[in-house]
Amino acid sequence: MRRHLRRFSPVLEFLLVFFLLIAAIGTWIHLLEPAEISARDAVIAQRAWTNEKHQQLDPAKALTTLPLEMLQSVYATDGLVETTQPGPQTDVVEVGVFMDNNYDFDMTVPMVSSTGSLWLRWKEPLEQKLKQRQIKITDLVSFPNQTQSWDGTTTPLIEQPTRLANGDYYQRIHFDDNFYIQNLGLKRYPFQTIHSPLVIQLSDDSGAFNFSNLRLSPDRASSGIGRFIDLNGFIMRGWNLSEFRHVFDSDFGLNERVTGKPSTDLSLSEIIFSVAYTRSVRSSIWTLFQPLAIVMATVILSPSLSSKFWDIRIAIPATAILTLVFLQQGYRAELPDPPYLTFIDHIYVICYVICLLCFLLYVWAANRLQTAPEHREVETIRQIDRVDMAFQIFCGLALIVGGVISWVVSGG
Repeated sequence: MRRHLRRFSPVLEFLLVFFLLIAAIGTWIHLLEPAEISARDAVIAQRAWTNEKHQQLDPAKALTTLPLEMLQSVYATDGLVETTQPGPQTDVVEVGVFMDNNYDFDMTVPMVSSTGSLWLRWKEPLEQKLKQRQIKITDLVSFPNQTQSWDGTTTPLIEQPTRLANGDYYQRIHFDDNFYIQNLGLKRYPFQTIHSPLVIQLSDDSGAFNFSNLRLSPDRASSGIGRFIDLNGFIMRGWNLSEFRHVFDSDFGLNERVTGKPSTDLSLSEIIFSVAYTRSVRSSIWTLFQPLAIVMATVILSPSLSSKFWDIRIAIPATAILTLVFLQQGYRAELPDPPYLTFIDHIYVICYVICLLCFLLYVWAANRLQTAPEHREVETIRQIDRVDMAFQIFCGLALIVGGVISWVVSGG
Protein backbone atom coordinates (compact mmCIF):
# COMPACT_ATOMS: atom_id res chain seq x y z
CA MET A 1 0.00 0.00 0.00
CA ARG A 2 2.79 2.41 0.91
CA ARG A 3 4.58 1.53 -2.31
CA HIS A 4 1.52 2.46 -4.38
CA LEU A 5 1.11 5.71 -2.43
CA ARG A 6 4.77 6.49 -3.01
CA ARG A 7 4.22 6.13 -6.76
CA PHE A 8 1.27 8.50 -6.69
CA SER A 9 2.77 10.99 -4.22
CA PRO A 10 4.05 13.44 -6.88
CA VAL A 11 0.63 13.51 -8.53
CA LEU A 12 -1.18 13.92 -5.20
CA GLU A 13 1.18 16.70 -4.16
CA PHE A 14 0.60 18.47 -7.46
CA LEU A 15 -3.20 18.19 -7.16
CA LEU A 16 -3.06 19.49 -3.59
CA VAL A 17 -0.96 22.50 -4.62
CA PHE A 18 -3.19 23.09 -7.64
CA PHE A 19 -6.42 23.18 -5.64
CA LEU A 20 -4.85 25.35 -2.93
CA LEU A 21 -3.82 27.76 -5.67
CA ILE A 22 -7.34 27.76 -7.13
CA ALA A 23 -8.79 28.39 -3.65
CA ALA A 24 -6.37 31.29 -3.07
CA ILE A 25 -7.22 32.85 -6.44
CA GLY A 26 -10.96 32.44 -5.77
CA THR A 27 -10.63 34.07 -2.35
CA TRP A 28 -8.66 36.95 -3.86
CA ILE A 29 -11.30 37.50 -6.58
CA HIS A 30 -14.05 37.41 -3.94
CA LEU A 31 -12.25 40.09 -1.89
CA LEU A 32 -11.90 42.29 -4.99
CA GLU A 33 -15.66 42.14 -5.70
CA PRO A 34 -17.28 45.48 -4.71
CA ALA A 35 -20.08 45.33 -2.17
CA GLU A 36 -23.57 45.80 -3.57
CA ILE A 37 -25.65 48.59 -2.05
CA SER A 38 -29.38 47.89 -2.12
CA ALA A 39 -32.06 50.47 -2.86
CA ARG A 40 -33.33 52.46 0.10
CA ASP A 41 -36.99 52.13 -0.88
CA ALA A 42 -39.00 49.35 0.75
CA VAL A 43 -41.66 47.33 -1.05
CA ILE A 44 -43.86 45.38 1.35
CA ALA A 45 -46.22 42.68 0.16
CA GLN A 46 -49.81 43.04 1.42
CA ARG A 47 -51.86 39.95 2.12
CA ALA A 48 -55.44 40.06 0.81
CA TRP A 49 -57.67 42.02 3.19
CA THR A 50 -60.96 42.09 1.26
CA ASN A 51 -63.81 39.68 2.06
CA GLU A 52 -66.08 40.49 -0.84
CA LYS A 53 -67.41 37.46 -2.71
CA HIS A 54 -66.52 38.74 -6.15
CA GLN A 55 -62.86 38.78 -5.14
CA GLN A 56 -62.81 35.02 -4.66
CA LEU A 57 -61.30 33.00 -7.51
CA ASP A 58 -63.19 30.09 -8.99
CA PRO A 59 -61.38 26.72 -8.60
CA ALA A 60 -60.39 26.51 -12.28
CA LYS A 61 -58.69 29.92 -12.30
CA ALA A 62 -57.09 29.31 -8.90
CA LEU A 63 -54.97 26.57 -10.45
CA THR A 64 -53.12 29.12 -12.58
CA THR A 65 -52.45 31.70 -9.87
CA LEU A 66 -49.12 32.11 -8.11
CA PRO A 67 -48.89 32.30 -4.31
CA LEU A 68 -48.31 35.73 -2.81
CA GLU A 69 -45.13 34.47 -1.11
CA MET A 70 -43.57 33.88 -4.55
CA LEU A 71 -44.24 37.47 -5.60
CA GLN A 72 -43.02 38.73 -2.25
CA SER A 73 -39.71 36.91 -2.66
CA VAL A 74 -39.25 38.41 -6.14
CA TYR A 75 -40.44 42.00 -5.72
CA ALA A 76 -40.59 42.89 -2.03
CA THR A 77 -37.56 44.06 -0.08
CA ASP A 78 -39.16 43.56 3.32
CA GLY A 79 -38.90 40.15 4.92
CA LEU A 80 -42.52 39.96 6.11
CA VAL A 81 -45.90 39.91 4.40
CA GLU A 82 -48.19 42.24 6.32
CA THR A 83 -51.97 42.57 6.48
CA THR A 84 -52.93 46.22 6.78
CA GLN A 85 -56.65 46.93 6.79
CA PRO A 86 -57.83 50.22 5.28
CA GLY A 87 -59.00 52.80 7.79
CA PRO A 88 -62.63 54.03 7.89
CA GLN A 89 -61.67 57.18 5.97
CA THR A 90 -59.50 55.37 3.43
CA ASP A 91 -60.75 55.29 -0.15
CA VAL A 92 -60.41 52.08 -2.15
CA VAL A 93 -59.91 51.66 -5.89
CA GLU A 94 -60.50 48.19 -7.24
CA VAL A 95 -57.96 47.32 -9.95
CA GLY A 96 -58.20 44.50 -12.45
CA VAL A 97 -55.88 43.45 -15.29
CA PHE A 98 -56.40 41.22 -18.28
CA MET A 99 -53.11 40.59 -20.11
CA ASP A 100 -53.81 39.73 -23.74
CA ASN A 101 -50.29 39.28 -25.06
CA ASN A 102 -46.62 39.31 -24.09
CA TYR A 103 -44.17 39.62 -26.99
CA ASP A 104 -40.75 41.00 -28.04
CA PHE A 105 -39.08 39.52 -24.97
CA ASP A 106 -35.50 40.78 -24.76
CA MET A 107 -33.30 39.38 -21.98
CA THR A 108 -30.39 41.71 -22.73
CA VAL A 109 -32.34 44.81 -21.56
CA PRO A 110 -34.37 43.04 -19.97
CA MET A 111 -37.78 44.06 -21.31
CA VAL A 112 -41.05 42.68 -22.62
CA SER A 113 -43.85 44.26 -24.62
CA SER A 114 -47.34 43.72 -23.21
CA THR A 115 -50.84 44.37 -24.46
CA GLY A 116 -53.96 44.24 -22.35
CA SER A 117 -56.68 46.04 -20.43
CA LEU A 118 -56.72 47.69 -17.03
CA TRP A 119 -59.91 48.71 -15.25
CA LEU A 120 -60.62 50.79 -12.16
CA ARG A 121 -63.69 50.89 -9.91
CA TRP A 122 -64.24 53.44 -7.16
CA LYS A 123 -67.03 54.91 -5.09
CA GLU A 124 -68.68 58.33 -4.81
CA PRO A 125 -66.55 59.82 -1.97
CA LEU A 126 -63.37 59.42 -3.99
CA GLU A 127 -65.06 60.81 -7.11
CA GLN A 128 -65.97 63.95 -5.19
CA LYS A 129 -62.36 64.37 -4.05
CA LEU A 130 -61.16 64.01 -7.63
CA LYS A 131 -63.62 66.65 -8.81
CA GLN A 132 -62.51 69.04 -6.07
CA ARG A 133 -58.93 68.77 -7.29
CA GLN A 134 -60.05 68.84 -10.94
CA ILE A 135 -58.24 65.65 -11.86
CA LYS A 136 -59.24 62.34 -13.39
CA ILE A 137 -58.67 58.89 -11.94
CA THR A 138 -56.37 58.14 -14.88
CA ASP A 139 -54.12 61.02 -13.78
CA LEU A 140 -53.33 59.08 -10.61
CA VAL A 141 -52.29 55.88 -12.37
CA SER A 142 -48.66 55.38 -13.42
CA PHE A 143 -46.50 52.46 -14.56
CA PRO A 144 -43.11 52.66 -12.76
CA ASN A 145 -41.56 49.87 -14.83
CA GLN A 146 -42.60 51.39 -18.14
CA THR A 147 -39.75 51.81 -20.65
CA GLN A 148 -39.60 53.58 -24.01
CA SER A 149 -42.96 55.27 -23.44
CA TRP A 150 -42.64 57.04 -26.78
CA ASP A 151 -43.19 53.68 -28.49
CA GLY A 152 -46.27 52.67 -26.48
CA THR A 153 -49.88 53.64 -25.98
CA THR A 154 -51.96 53.93 -22.83
CA THR A 155 -55.42 55.21 -23.63
CA PRO A 156 -58.79 55.19 -21.81
CA LEU A 157 -61.44 53.37 -23.84
CA ILE A 158 -63.95 56.04 -22.84
CA GLU A 159 -63.26 59.71 -22.08
CA GLN A 160 -65.44 59.92 -18.97
CA PRO A 161 -65.95 57.25 -16.30
CA THR A 162 -69.08 55.11 -16.48
CA ARG A 163 -71.56 55.07 -13.61
CA LEU A 164 -72.54 51.49 -12.77
CA ALA A 165 -75.92 50.32 -11.46
CA ASN A 166 -74.62 50.06 -7.88
CA GLY A 167 -73.36 53.64 -7.95
CA ASP A 168 -69.67 52.81 -8.48
CA TYR A 169 -67.58 54.57 -11.09
CA TYR A 170 -65.79 52.52 -13.74
CA GLN A 171 -62.94 53.34 -16.11
CA ARG A 172 -61.18 50.98 -18.50
CA ILE A 173 -57.73 51.60 -19.98
CA HIS A 174 -56.04 49.84 -22.89
CA PHE A 175 -52.24 49.58 -22.80
CA ASP A 176 -49.65 48.45 -25.32
CA ASP A 177 -46.21 49.28 -24.02
CA ASN A 178 -42.74 48.06 -23.06
CA PHE A 179 -42.11 47.08 -19.46
CA TYR A 180 -38.89 46.46 -17.56
CA ILE A 181 -38.43 42.99 -16.06
CA GLN A 182 -37.05 43.29 -12.55
CA ASN A 183 -35.93 39.71 -12.01
CA LEU A 184 -34.83 37.33 -14.76
CA GLY A 185 -34.00 34.54 -12.31
CA LEU A 186 -30.65 33.95 -14.00
CA LYS A 187 -28.92 32.41 -11.00
CA ARG A 188 -30.18 28.99 -12.05
CA TYR A 189 -30.06 29.63 -15.79
CA PRO A 190 -31.07 27.83 -17.95
CA PHE A 191 -33.61 26.45 -15.47
CA GLN A 192 -34.79 29.89 -14.40
CA THR A 193 -38.22 31.29 -13.59
CA ILE A 194 -38.92 34.70 -15.14
CA HIS A 195 -41.57 37.02 -13.74
CA SER A 196 -42.96 39.47 -16.29
CA PRO A 197 -44.46 42.30 -14.21
CA LEU A 198 -46.90 45.12 -14.85
CA VAL A 199 -46.53 47.57 -11.95
CA ILE A 200 -49.49 49.92 -11.34
CA GLN A 201 -48.81 52.67 -8.84
CA LEU A 202 -50.55 55.82 -7.71
CA SER A 203 -48.89 59.00 -8.94
CA ASP A 204 -49.39 61.59 -6.21
CA ASP A 205 -47.26 64.67 -5.56
CA SER A 206 -49.62 66.35 -3.11
CA GLY A 207 -49.66 63.65 -0.42
CA ALA A 208 -53.47 63.54 -0.50
CA PHE A 209 -53.55 60.01 -1.94
CA ASN A 210 -50.85 58.25 0.06
CA PHE A 211 -51.14 54.74 1.49
CA SER A 212 -53.21 55.91 4.46
CA ASN A 213 -55.76 57.71 2.29
CA LEU A 214 -56.08 55.59 -0.84
CA ARG A 215 -55.63 51.86 -1.35
CA LEU A 216 -55.59 49.72 -4.48
CA SER A 217 -57.54 46.47 -4.17
CA PRO A 218 -56.73 43.66 -6.67
CA ASP A 219 -59.71 42.25 -8.56
CA ARG A 220 -58.40 38.69 -8.95
CA ALA A 221 -61.75 37.15 -9.90
CA SER A 222 -62.10 39.14 -13.13
CA SER A 223 -58.40 39.39 -13.96
CA GLY A 224 -56.60 36.88 -16.12
CA ILE A 225 -54.50 36.15 -19.18
CA GLY A 226 -55.28 35.79 -22.88
CA ARG A 227 -54.45 33.07 -25.39
CA PHE A 228 -51.39 34.89 -26.76
CA ILE A 229 -49.61 35.12 -23.41
CA ASP A 230 -46.96 32.51 -24.28
CA LEU A 231 -43.33 33.48 -24.92
CA ASN A 232 -41.19 31.56 -27.39
CA GLY A 233 -38.90 29.12 -25.59
CA PHE A 234 -40.76 29.39 -22.27
CA ILE A 235 -43.66 27.68 -20.53
CA MET A 236 -46.24 29.86 -18.77
CA ARG A 237 -46.62 28.69 -15.16
CA GLY A 238 -49.20 31.09 -13.72
CA TRP A 239 -50.02 34.67 -12.78
CA ASN A 240 -50.91 36.77 -9.76
CA LEU A 241 -52.33 40.19 -8.98
CA SER A 242 -51.40 41.54 -5.54
CA GLU A 243 -51.07 44.77 -3.63
CA PHE A 244 -47.74 46.09 -2.36
CA ARG A 245 -46.85 49.05 -0.18
CA HIS A 246 -44.10 51.18 -1.70
CA VAL A 247 -42.30 53.16 1.01
CA PHE A 248 -40.09 55.95 -0.36
CA ASP A 249 -36.96 56.85 1.57
CA SER A 250 -37.21 60.45 0.41
CA ASP A 251 -39.51 63.39 0.97
CA PHE A 252 -38.68 64.77 -2.51
CA GLY A 253 -38.01 68.14 -0.90
CA LEU A 254 -41.67 68.75 -0.09
CA ASN A 255 -42.11 67.63 3.54
CA GLU A 256 -40.50 68.90 6.69
CA ARG A 257 -38.58 66.33 8.70
CA VAL A 258 -38.83 66.05 12.46
CA THR A 259 -36.12 64.10 14.33
CA GLY A 260 -34.96 62.58 11.08
CA LYS A 261 -38.36 61.14 10.12
CA PRO A 262 -40.84 62.46 7.55
CA SER A 263 -43.82 64.32 8.98
CA THR A 264 -46.22 62.61 6.54
CA ASP A 265 -46.76 59.12 5.18
CA LEU A 266 -44.29 58.69 2.31
CA SER A 267 -45.75 55.46 0.95
CA LEU A 268 -48.11 54.60 -1.86
CA SER A 269 -50.26 51.61 -2.70
CA GLU A 270 -49.27 49.73 -5.82
CA ILE A 271 -50.50 46.67 -7.71
CA ILE A 272 -48.22 44.16 -9.43
CA PHE A 273 -49.62 41.85 -12.08
CA SER A 274 -47.00 39.17 -12.65
CA VAL A 275 -46.87 36.32 -15.16
CA ALA A 276 -44.32 33.57 -14.44
CA TYR A 277 -42.46 31.67 -17.15
CA THR A 278 -39.99 28.81 -16.93
CA ARG A 279 -37.75 27.24 -19.55
CA SER A 280 -38.43 23.75 -20.76
CA VAL A 281 -36.10 21.34 -18.99
CA ARG A 282 -35.93 19.02 -21.99
CA SER A 283 -35.17 21.86 -24.40
CA SER A 284 -32.46 23.27 -22.12
CA ILE A 285 -30.77 19.90 -21.71
CA TRP A 286 -30.80 19.07 -25.41
CA THR A 287 -29.70 22.49 -26.66
CA LEU A 288 -27.26 23.62 -23.93
CA PHE A 289 -26.07 20.58 -22.00
CA GLN A 290 -25.96 17.90 -24.71
CA PRO A 291 -23.04 19.51 -26.63
CA LEU A 292 -21.26 20.18 -23.35
CA ALA A 293 -21.75 16.59 -22.22
CA ILE A 294 -20.33 15.24 -25.50
CA VAL A 295 -17.24 17.46 -25.26
CA MET A 296 -16.59 16.47 -21.65
CA ALA A 297 -17.19 12.78 -22.38
CA THR A 298 -14.48 13.05 -25.04
CA VAL A 299 -12.11 14.66 -22.55
CA ILE A 300 -12.79 12.17 -19.75
CA LEU A 301 -12.49 9.19 -22.09
CA SER A 302 -9.29 10.47 -23.71
CA PRO A 303 -7.02 8.96 -20.98
CA SER A 304 -8.17 5.55 -22.26
CA LEU A 305 -6.05 6.26 -25.33
CA SER A 306 -2.67 4.55 -25.04
CA SER A 307 -0.01 6.76 -23.49
CA LYS A 308 2.24 5.96 -26.46
CA PHE A 309 0.08 8.37 -28.49
CA TRP A 310 1.09 11.24 -26.22
CA ASP A 311 1.08 13.77 -29.10
CA ILE A 312 -2.57 12.99 -29.89
CA ARG A 313 -3.60 12.95 -26.24
CA ILE A 314 -2.06 16.31 -25.44
CA ALA A 315 -4.00 18.00 -28.27
CA ILE A 316 -7.42 16.88 -26.99
CA PRO A 317 -7.72 19.24 -23.95
CA ALA A 318 -6.67 22.27 -25.99
CA THR A 319 -9.30 21.49 -28.64
CA ALA A 320 -11.91 20.90 -25.94
CA ILE A 321 -11.18 24.27 -24.30
CA LEU A 322 -11.65 26.07 -27.61
CA THR A 323 -14.95 24.24 -28.09
CA LEU A 324 -16.08 25.17 -24.57
CA VAL A 325 -15.31 28.84 -25.23
CA PHE A 326 -17.38 28.70 -28.42
CA LEU A 327 -20.31 27.00 -26.67
CA GLN A 328 -20.23 29.43 -23.75
CA GLN A 329 -20.23 32.46 -26.02
CA GLY A 330 -23.27 30.99 -27.76
CA TYR A 331 -25.55 31.08 -24.72
CA ARG A 332 -23.99 34.20 -23.18
CA ALA A 333 -24.89 36.23 -26.29
CA GLU A 334 -28.58 36.26 -25.37
CA LEU A 335 -28.04 37.16 -21.71
CA PRO A 336 -27.22 40.41 -19.93
CA ASP A 337 -24.00 40.53 -17.92
CA PRO A 338 -25.13 39.64 -14.38
CA PRO A 339 -22.80 40.36 -11.43
CA TYR A 340 -22.76 36.66 -10.51
CA LEU A 341 -22.20 33.26 -12.05
CA THR A 342 -25.24 31.38 -13.27
CA PHE A 343 -25.71 27.64 -12.74
CA ILE A 344 -24.41 26.78 -16.19
CA ASP A 345 -21.45 29.14 -15.65
CA HIS A 346 -20.48 27.09 -12.60
CA ILE A 347 -20.65 23.92 -14.70
CA TYR A 348 -18.39 25.48 -17.33
CA VAL A 349 -15.88 26.50 -14.64
CA ILE A 350 -15.68 22.86 -13.53
CA CYS A 351 -15.25 21.74 -17.14
CA TYR A 352 -12.44 24.24 -17.74
CA VAL A 353 -10.61 23.01 -14.63
CA ILE A 354 -10.99 19.39 -15.75
CA CYS A 355 -9.60 20.22 -19.20
CA LEU A 356 -6.64 22.01 -17.61
CA LEU A 357 -5.96 19.07 -15.29
CA CYS A 358 -6.22 16.72 -18.26
CA PHE A 359 -3.64 18.76 -20.17
CA LEU A 360 -1.29 18.75 -17.18
CA LEU A 361 -1.80 15.00 -16.80
CA TYR A 362 -0.78 14.42 -20.40
CA VAL A 363 2.26 16.67 -20.04
CA TRP A 364 3.33 14.70 -16.97
CA ALA A 365 2.68 11.35 -18.70
CA ALA A 366 4.56 12.37 -21.87
CA ASN A 367 7.60 13.54 -19.90
CA ARG A 368 7.53 10.44 -17.74
CA LEU A 369 7.37 8.18 -20.78
CA GLN A 370 10.09 10.00 -22.71
CA THR A 371 12.52 10.02 -19.79
CA ALA A 372 11.89 6.42 -18.69
CA PRO A 373 14.69 3.90 -19.36
CA GLU A 374 13.95 1.39 -22.07
CA HIS A 375 13.89 -1.54 -19.65
CA ARG A 376 11.30 0.23 -17.47
CA GLU A 377 9.04 1.41 -20.28
CA VAL A 378 6.39 -1.26 -19.68
CA GLU A 379 6.26 -0.51 -15.93
CA THR A 380 6.04 3.23 -16.64
CA ILE A 381 3.11 2.70 -19.03
CA ARG A 382 1.30 0.65 -16.39
CA GLN A 383 1.82 3.40 -13.83
CA ILE A 384 0.49 6.02 -16.26
CA ASP A 385 -2.52 3.82 -16.99
CA ARG A 386 -3.33 3.58 -13.28
CA VAL A 387 -3.09 7.34 -12.93
CA ASP A 388 -5.29 7.75 -16.02
CA MET A 389 -7.93 5.47 -14.53
CA ALA A 390 -7.88 7.36 -11.23
CA PHE A 391 -8.13 10.63 -13.13
CA GLN A 392 -11.21 9.46 -15.04
CA ILE A 393 -12.96 8.43 -11.83
CA PHE A 394 -12.00 11.73 -10.23
CA CYS A 395 -13.38 13.76 -13.16
CA GLY A 396 -16.69 11.89 -13.17
CA LEU A 397 -17.15 12.44 -9.45
CA ALA A 398 -16.07 16.08 -9.76
CA LEU A 399 -18.75 16.77 -12.36
CA ILE A 400 -21.47 15.11 -10.29
CA VAL A 401 -20.52 16.62 -6.93
CA GLY A 402 -19.66 19.97 -8.47
CA GLY A 403 -23.00 20.08 -10.30
CA VAL A 404 -24.93 19.42 -7.07
CA ILE A 405 -22.94 22.06 -5.16
CA SER A 406 -23.41 24.55 -8.02
CA TRP A 407 -27.15 23.99 -7.98
CA VAL A 408 -27.34 24.61 -4.25
CA VAL A 409 -25.09 27.68 -4.41
CA SER A 410 -26.89 29.22 -7.38
CA GLY A 411 -30.22 28.92 -5.59
CA GLY A 412 -29.11 31.12 -2.69
